[in-house]
Amino acid sequence: MSPPVTYRPAYIGLFAALVLAVTCNAYLDIHHGTFGVEVLIWSMVYFFTLRVAWKQSGKVDEVGRRRQKVWAIVAVLATLLVFLPLWRLPRAGLWALAALQAAANCVTVDRRRFMLALLVSAVMVMFAAMHWRADWTMLFYFVPYLLAVVFTLVAEQVSRRVHEVQNDAPGQNLVGGQGASIVAATASLLIVALALYALTPQVTWVWLKSQYGQLSNLGSLRGIDPGARGGLREAGGLGGGGDDANTAGGADGRAPGGDQDLAHGAADGPSGDGYRESIRVKFGWPTVQEMRQAAKRSGMPVWQAATIRQLADAAELIERIVQPLTIKGAAISRAVGEWLEANRWSIIRGLIGVVLVLLLAGACMLVREMRLGLWLRVQFDFLRLALLRRHAAGTVGACQIFAAMQRLFALHQVEQDVRRNAREYLAALSTMHRSLRREAGEMVELFEHARYGNSAVSARQVARMCELYRQMYRCL
Repeated sequence: MSPPVTYRPAYIGLFAALVLAVTCNAYLDIHHGTFGVEVLIWSMVYFFTLRVAWKQSGKVDEVGRRRQKVWAIVAVLATLLVFLPLWRLPRAGLWALAALQAAANCVTVDRRRFMLALLVSAVMVMFAAMHWRADWTMLFYFVPYLLAVVFTLVAEQVSRRVHEVQNDAPGQNLVGGQGASIVAATASLLIVALALYALTPQVTWVWLKSQYGQLSNLGSLRGIDPGARGGLREAGGLGGGGDDANTAGGADGRAPGGDQDLAHGAADGPSGDGYRESIRVKFGWPTVQEMRQAAKRSGMPVWQAATIRQLADAAELIERIVQPLTIKGAAISRAVGEWLEANRWSIIRGLIGVVLVLLLAGACMLVREMRLGLWLRVQFDFLRLALLRRHAAGTVGACQIFAAMQRLFALHQVEQDVRRNAREYLAALSTMHRSLRREAGEMVELFEHARYGNSAVSARQVARMCELYRQMYRCL
């Protein structure tokens, strides 16, 4: 069973996501002057339906089911009487989806329905972003939508986790830090996403095109110049060939075939040049002149137009500041290029020398890490003492063999510390090399007898130490 959702900030975030999703779609018809009214109506619809869900406290009741049926009937009537005559397909289907989501909001009381509502909002935003009228000015609503979605997901996850912790430890009060954790997690996710977007290479949008000629704002349309008037009639339109019958247009440009005015050269597009201007603006950050033209669009909200004009002023100021630096940087770049060309072979020889020095230093570090000198000394000890028996007699010979054993074990990660005596060294050997505990113990006893004993060391004892050294060498 899906866990219930009862946290108010989560519902606030879902409300913001849904409203911003329909705002992006209403923004496509901003030139008709009804943008503010449409957003207000949809905001009221989503507010009242989500309020019904929040009041049910995570469990659907009879009131929620009854309200859902009422709003579903309203959605069907609105689709038949308003959306289809005004927008036609496919945009009428998009508004029908938004209306049906309003009905579903009345029973959005658990996590499954909550995530489905967010998915519907994402579908609506993607539809708006793929429309031919969408351009950079939609970022004023698209970016807040992303913030709202991340905030909603984090709020739902944090509230559910806090609820689980409170069930495990009823005495703890974790509500105080809940808001701070939501804000911190949201900010962290957005910062990480922005950093990854800035660091990773992005696709060149101009090369994204459809091989079937389907209308898109990404790249060419079956090799047709998007700016050519009438070229979009060849591409088929949003609804395919069946929408060509809807190009007559209505009283306000959205009546029968309101979305199919593409065939008329996009006369109601985002600027006077229609689709050509829309496509050109998509593929790069707009210029100062394009910003000022966008601020003059019919139906543009006052706050958005003022913000765009301020952005244009700031961009113009930055251009004036950066232009001298750019010119100076270009001059420096040319001078550096000429110097590099004149000294090319000297630079190449210098780089080769640096690479050789680095390789030599790396080889030295590798040899030191491999302990090549110690390895060669151990091989020489084995050849001299174990095979050729070229060792001294008596105590001196015993000390030579014991020192050779110490070097052998040092090569295998058991160093002899001068602060340790023979017994402490034997304990370390027994811990690191258990299979040689007997041989090492006998070797230490013979060494102690030769080094600290009162009697002379016989040739047999030295031979036994050689034999033990041979066995330890072969085992290691």
